[in-house]
Amino acid sequence: MNDLNSRLKSEINRDGKNFQIIENGITKLKGQYPKWYSIGNLQFHYNNKTFNIKKKSFWGLNLLIEENGRSLGEVVFSFTKGREVHLKDGNSKLSKYTLKSKKTGKWYVNQRQYSLYKDNTFPILTIFHQVNNWKLNYKFEFIEKEKPNYVLLAIAFFLMNLSKADRASAGGGI
Repeated sequence: MNDLNSRLKSEINRDGKNFQIIENGITKLKGQYPKWYSIGNLQFHYNNKTFNIKKKSFWGLNLLIEENGRSLGEVVFSFTKGREVHLKDGNSKLSKYTLKSKKTGKWYVNQRQYSLYKDNTFPILTIFHQVNNWKLNYKFEFIEKEKPNYVLLAIAFFLMNLSKADRASAGGGI
């Protein structure tokens, strides 16, 4: 990891509902899960803007991503592909992102590496997840070091937590 990426760290509240992404002692992004019983909704703040990720409908599996109440994209779920993020950029061009994970380290160590891919071709960012003494540790590494995208980081963090919940409900560390 280079100098920029080693300065990115996360602080997570004890119950795991609030988190912050900190760079050089400055809070870049704050996020919270508004309801104590659900990790299906996320609200985070970045650059004086409020972003929400919430269910699109009561029975559906798709999620809506909003920026100050305006639709920015959605998280689409399919049983064959898993979760895929569809985001609109400034020129209304649709970009697709997927989060892939792989287990790192020994079989008895809880370590995972999550990579966010744009259009299934190249990684945008990598999240290293490790549990030490019942404490969650995260390290973040942006591939494009000149212009890190913290909104994508928050969305990837959200997808990572959904993926962890899916693995936990499956009855083991799959």
